[in-house]
Amino acid sequence: VIGRPAILVPLPGALDQDQANNAKVLAEAGAGWLVPQAELTPGDLADRLTGLLCTPTQLAPMAEAARAQGRADAVKRLAELVESVAS
Repeated sequence: VIGRPAILVPLPGALDQDQANNAKVLAEAGAGWLVPQAELTPGDLADRLTGLLCTPTQLAPMAEAARAQGRADAVKRLAELVESVAS
């Protein structure tokens, strides 16, 4: 998570719906918008982006919500997990 609001469009055929589940967590935290691929049209995307450009004040709280979802020590934790599984 890079601390930026996102328009999240998970792949519908992803294994175990992991993309949809991850996107749902971020959207529920206020870090972005979850849009099912089947519902996303070029016009809808353009409208969303135009809306964001016209109301940039809504982006700051969403960016903070996105930052709050991240972990500063994620790389270290992942490396430790890989090492523990490998040994």
